[in-house]
Amino acid sequence: MIGRLFLALALVAIQVVSAQITFAQGSPRAAARPAWLGVALVQAMGGVRIEEVIRDSPADVSGIRAGDIVLAVAGKSTPTPQSLTAAVLEHAIGEEISVRLSRAGKIMQFEAHLTERLDPGELLRRRLVDLQAPEFFLRVLHGKASGELKQERGKVVVLAFLTGWCKVCKESIEPLANLQADAPGELVVLGITSELEAQATRFLASNSLPFSLLLDPQTSVHQAYRYDSNVPTIVVIGRDGLVRYADTGDDLDMDAIAMHAKRAVRESTR
Repeated sequence: MIGRLFLALALVAIQVVSAQITFAQGSPRAAARPAWLGVALVQAMGGVRIEEVIRDSPADVSGIRAGDIVLAVAGKSTPTPQSLTAAVLEHAIGEEISVRLSRAGKIMQFEAHLTERLDPGELLRRRLVDLQAPEFFLRVLHGKASGELKQERGKVVVLAFLTGWCKVCKESIEPLANLQADAPGELVVLGITSELEAQATRFLASNSLPFSLLLDPQTSVHQAYRYDSNVPTIVVIGRDGLVRYADTGDDLDMDAIAMHAKRAVRESTR
């Protein structure tokens, strides 16, 4: 539980997904988009272990890897994820910072050029696009889907993570239904919710859902797809099982989602 807490803190703080975290650089833009290193962290013996390095992030470009134990940043000791976060946030976009770490018992030092943090949609795409979509098998509450992703192989699959209280989720139902209707047998939309069955049933009673709804009360699928339950998320998967596109946030770009889904259908039928 403690490890998960530190990982969650690191994902919010180092990647700075939370809009509540600001960075004093003298401009509103800098406050909204601070510098980032691009790693997820957990507490470890002797320092902070890098749990994940975001693709093409400053950490990735500099050669930092998952499993490294960070000892210091810019000459400051970083015994906790919070201290590492604070050390990074003292620096501006474009600055080079030193990262001292231990790898397989060997002390090493890397130089990382900090860049502007990614917005949540960009971050999600870095973590999912062009990679194999995580498999799952969930109970189906509504609709005719099998609940098992691999059973849909050969079709384009659009995953829509839904919650009953989410206005954007409800607004996305019609365009998602249109995508499925426009490509019968070629594209399937799967709604996924982490809400309890009773809550999901109430959602279905008040919303006409023209696609299947799957239950993920343990949030295993949500976690596999890097889904933040506070915001709507949609993932487009090609027939080959690779993620083609993903978006998250209160301003989902449904036009971009539709474009990538339709492109995946066309590419799959060549």
